[in-house]
Amino acid sequence: IELTPIPEVPELSDEVNDFLGKFIGKTNLKEIRQLIKESSFGIDYDCEKHHDMDYICLALYALIREIESGKITEANLENWFNCHVWCIVFDHAFENIKTISVVRGESTSISTATRKNKKTKRKLGDRRKTGRRGDWILRTVGNGSRNEFGAGEAEGGLKLPKTLKDMLFNLMEKIAWNEEARRKIHRLMMTIAYLDNPMGYVCRLRRSDLMEVPD
Repeated sequence: IELTPIPEVPELSDEVNDFLGKFIGKTNLKEIRQLIKESSFGIDYDCEKHHDMDYICLALYALIREIESGKITEANLENWFNCHVWCIVFDHAFENIKTISVVRGESTSISTATRKNKKTKRKLGDRRKTGRRGDWILRTVGNGSRNEFGAGEAEGGLKLPKTLKDMLFNLMEKIAWNEEARRKIHRLMMTIAYLDNPMGYVCRLRRSDLMEVPD
């Protein structure tokens, strides 16, 4: 398993790379604000062409406001960071994909619930077992199947890998455990963490170096 290469992450387009390059090495907040203002698309904005670059501006602008307020360095609760930081950094990245929704709050993992109830013989009146509740779940919408492709948790531990494994196995069952397709199913998250299934039943979880939001 250790020697099996990790599935490749799609490269950013040259246009997005060049756009990000404008902000590399910039630490002065006023200078970054000015770059964001100059990069505004105004009435020429086209979601198909400009979404990713507009999202970059949105995320940077929101983080600048949090840094300037000074609240980002306070002893905030986990939910504060989910609302003020990770929602901006992560959720808005998927707004141009109509079939994907980032579900937060009360929703639990359908994949975990499916596993828990698969072999359970419930008696009349017994409640159906529920899945794990993460900080967010990446789920398809609009096709009735509600497939799950990722999840996030601010705190480390075994909860997230177990949830990802349930999601991965649920997707594999839907492709009838086709070996070629199975090797292409993997998850990209923050830290970044990769979950795939290169050699059969045992799943592999790898984490990248920690990527931090500046303060």
